[in-house]
Amino acid sequence: MASTSPFTLITSHFTSRLITIISITFLIISICLPTVVLADSCDVARDFAARAAQTFKSDHAEGLKLFHKALKLCDSDPRYKYNLGLAYYRYGNSREAEKYLSRAVKQDDGRAAWLNDLASVMLDNGSSPSQALRYAEKAWRLGKDDYKLGPLACETLARSKAATGDGTGALIEIASGKKRWPNDQALKKTATVIESKYLKSAVSLIKKGRTTEGLKKLKAAIYLSDLAAETWSLAMAGQNRGAEAMATIVGYKSSKPALYNKVWSQLVDFEIKRLYNDFMSGKEGAALSAAKEIHEKFPSDKKLKTAYNELSKAFNGEDVEIAKPEPAPPEPTTTAGFNPGKELGGLGGSDSGSKPIPNLVVGVDRNIPKGHLLRPEGIAVVIGNCHYVRHGKKIPDVKYAKRDADTMRKYLTETMGFKNDNILFYTDATLSSMVEVFGTDTATGRLYDYIRPGESEVFVYYTGHGSPGKKGKDAYLVPVDANMDYIELHGYPVSRLYDNLSRLPAKSLMVVLDACFSGNSEGGALFTNISPSMVRNISPVRELGKNSFVICGADKDQVCAWYPKMRHSLLTYYFFEGLQGKADTDKDKKITVAEMNNWLQREVPYRARRIASRKQTPQVRGNLKMVLAELK
Repeated sequence: MASTSPFTLITSHFTSRLITIISITFLIISICLPTVVLADSCDVARDFAARAAQTFKSDHAEGLKLFHKALKLCDSDPRYKYNLGLAYYRYGNSREAEKYLSRAVKQDDGRAAWLNDLASVMLDNGSSPSQALRYAEKAWRLGKDDYKLGPLACETLARSKAATGDGTGALIEIASGKKRWPNDQALKKTATVIESKYLKSAVSLIKKGRTTEGLKKLKAAIYLSDLAAETWSLAMAGQNRGAEAMATIVGYKSSKPALYNKVWSQLVDFEIKRLYNDFMSGKEGAALSAAKEIHEKFPSDKKLKTAYNELSKAFNGEDVEIAKPEPAPPEPTTTAGFNPGKELGGLGGSDSGSKPIPNLVVGVDRNIPKGHLLRPEGIAVVIGNCHYVRHGKKIPDVKYAKRDADTMRKYLTETMGFKNDNILFYTDATLSSMVEVFGTDTATGRLYDYIRPGESEVFVYYTGHGSPGKKGKDAYLVPVDANMDYIELHGYPVSRLYDNLSRLPAKSLMVVLDACFSGNSEGGALFTNISPSMVRNISPVRELGKNSFVICGADKDQVCAWYPKMRHSLLTYYFFEGLQGKADTDKDKKITVAEMNNWLQREVPYRARRIASRKQTPQVRGNLKMVLAELK
């Protein structure tokens, strides 16, 4: 049946159903039942109508002609108009059907079936939705208690409201009908189409940037349609309002457990992925706080609790293997082809359900290789200066310094052969801590006390801020409690570090400084005004003796970049990758300083350009033949 109505298929289905159950039967019954006293021509009309009904079964065109003759003989009886209208509808001419059905209803507007058929055909034709609604409302009032007509009238009323723009009203009617006649399949199909059209229009608003309006429209339907509840929830999650949606959906737990389980699982998985992605992109504190808040809001959910615990461990620098949630079963496509996840795909990340959950542990933090080389008398100093802001001196934090230091300790013990008891480990070292470990004008600090003369190999790792002096005569390691206005008094001079290390009675010296000395940093400038003269005469690296080397993250006028995706500073990350074997170009399982230098020169400048659009060239001085590690 040709129609401009958006509900053509459903209309055809249920209007045909109505005709089959009531109307075609009435074509015959209306002829046989006793009628009011009519002129003699009406008696003849009954005969023609009976012949028309019989002929129409095999020959629609000929049957129509007979119906026309019957009407011509008895135009005063509206039933002949109604019969002709139905015949035209079955013939496939809905325009003529509407014309004769309208004439019948105009003469007799008290029959629910007639009103319903007329409203349905008008909706097919797109004639006048408002008039169709008036007919449908009356048909519903007259026929809602009829067990055959009731579901049909409900469908037509819902379609009429949708056609007039009252989508919420349409959903209310169809939801009521489904509840009253739960086994009526045609009603369910109509509900699917109405829901789909409503939801697609709401999603379209969101896609056009009218997010508030679209979300409001979806929320208005969440108690009328399970599909609307699911769509609204995913749309909210796509706007980073998943926790708000969860607070609403939790109300379905007892009344609609199946819907609750499905949507709740989707929302929880989405929130966990969002939190992990935020954490991995550098928003560790915000992600951890959000995870704590949502866990405390819904304490009974085990996955939210696990996520908070894992983020806490990762924040503390611990290795964390993510307990990935069980994948949700694939969403079935509805009869009308509306799939919430697919329709919302790409809206504010609402399609992230299809993406794998990120792992909080990057490659260099796990599967740390075991080393053959043992350094039982080796002594290491590891300093990770991260939290400067809390000291109130307007120095930006070094985001990944603590994580760098924690992981370096693992490589020292597992790969490079140092004993854990021989590692002097400092996070957020103050000036007094640096003096304590390295000494002042002499080398007699804590490091000196740990060394077994002539036997101890010494490894020093520092990650944190470095700085030039204001007078341009030296470079400084920046303690977390430093005052940059008085860096010459509050910083630990790099020249003193090198002097004191050179004085140690050590077998060898290995120094890795993941710091830059330009006065700038990834977190911001350390000084209000930085003059080129401040870095002109400083040297971040120097020779310390024949059995030693120094690696510095960048040249004196460069900045050491961070690697947010891997949650490490750039130099340290590639130092770890080198120790994992990527620097071993000759594949002899030995990682020499020369090989590490080649690896760092290959990767760090390239990656710094890609992620930070800046120059960063690691500086290496010393004995390039020294062996850092021997891999098993």
